[in-house]
Amino acid sequence: MDDYLQTIVAKDGKEALEIAEKQQPDVILSDVEMPNMNGIEMSQALGQHPKTKHIPILFISAKNEESDRLLGLLSGAIDYIAKPFSQSELLLKLTNILDVRQKHQKKILGDYLCQEGGKETKEEATSEEVINPFLKAFLEVIKEKYTDSQTSVEDLAKGMAVSQPTLNRKIRSMTGKTPLEVLTEYRLNTALKMLQDAHSDANVSDVAYDVGFNDPSYFTKKFRDFFGYLPSKANQK
Repeated sequence: MDDYLQTIVAKDGKEALEIAEKQQPDVILSDVEMPNMNGIEMSQALGQHPKTKHIPILFISAKNEESDRLLGLLSGAIDYIAKPFSQSELLLKLTNILDVRQKHQKKILGDYLCQEGGKETKEEATSEEVINPFLKAFLEVIKEKYTDSQTSVEDLAKGMAVSQPTLNRKIRSMTGKTPLEVLTEYRLNTALKMLQDAHSDANVSDVAYDVGFNDPSYFTKKFRDFFGYLPSKANQK
């Protein structure tokens, strides 16, 4: 499985809980029977912590009575696989879980960026509740740094207190985009809001510089590629 996924191993539920709080993995695969803290207790603890309640849990266990399976699912797990199991089936289930989670976070990210661009959505309150905590923190860092045209992946990683590879991996796994792609989309949506502001007399060049582009021509190209029309036409949309 290590050939397909990057894994972190914990010896028991207590250690897994500590790792999950620090590294926020994309999914947790766990046995039910473990020392110190069993899988059911771990699942319940993860569900109560704001940094880990979003992480999907998949149980594998030799205990296969209906009551055991129901207990695992009631604790918050999204699936329960009995031993012995097919490794291919397990890998497919993990892949499907990650794919669904990515699509969900991509939609939430799109809603968030549209809100930043001044487009109202019906899911504003919901998105705030279900957005991945790491992604939410990343967007807060972007909000602080987007106006600086020199902002780099290194700057964004420092703002998140993680390494560049970690930032790239986690943002890609959640959204299918690179950190710089998210930054660019944030800038473009913010620019749209500014250009549509009826009380502003800022021209396209002013807006380009204000949102972190140091070349108005490049800004115009990126804006047209992203929205399908020139920034000079934004107040007509």
